Amino acid sequence: MSGENNVCVDCRKVYSFSTAEKARFDNLMKTVQGFQMPKRCFECRSARRNGEARPAPPAPAPVQAKPPQAAPPKKGEIRLVLATTDFENLIAGKQVVWQGVTVILADIGFKAMHDAIDRVEQEKFDAKFNR
Repeated sequence: MSGENNVCVDCRKVYSFSTAEKARFDNLMKTVQGFQMPKRCFECRSARRNGEARPAPPAPAPVQAKPPQAAPPKKGEIRLVLATTDFENLIAGKQVVWQGVTVILADIGFKAMHDAIDRVEQEKFDAKFNR
């Protein structure tokens, strides 16, 4: 086998083309308009040609984003970083559960929260433009 490694779109197996296959496909790309290098391994291409079902590819592992580093919480304080959709659901009054715990907004009121967000945004703007 030679050439670069490819990942099959059906089974997610890593595969390479032999030197002869690579030369044949390169020639086809030059002579057949619209020809593209195969996106499937040999086994999946054969199964597809013969109308055989192939197993579904494994689902990609979810990417876990690291929460931003913040100062440790004060005694009696809990800090929680929510995904945007969870935050939107929380604001909309929908139930949000994080690791088995129901999350609620602190009873500061929306106006106080809105004012605080506006104040921080204004401070960022002022700092950016040296006001």
